[in-house]
Amino acid sequence: MFFVIETQVYGKDGYASSIVTQKLTRNEAESEYHRILSAAATSEVYIHGACVLTEDAVPLLNKSYTHEIKEATEASTES
Repeated sequence: MFFVIETQVYGKDGYASSIVTQKLTRNEAESEYHRILSAAATSEVYIHGACVLTEDAVPLLNKSYTHEIKEATEASTES
């Protein structure tokens, strides 16, 4: 069994979340890992990443993307 963990840090203040999924085979786990990273590469989340762990908590893969935080502009805050 393998665990795939998606991590998201929403700003420099440290607010974060994680999603954990289980996969029976390493190939299934790596497929989920790459699916997450495909979205993370272009997301607007400050730090967005994933890792794969064995059932014994041994890390196999990890990667994250850091994106610039877009400041709200006057035009985008007006309704």
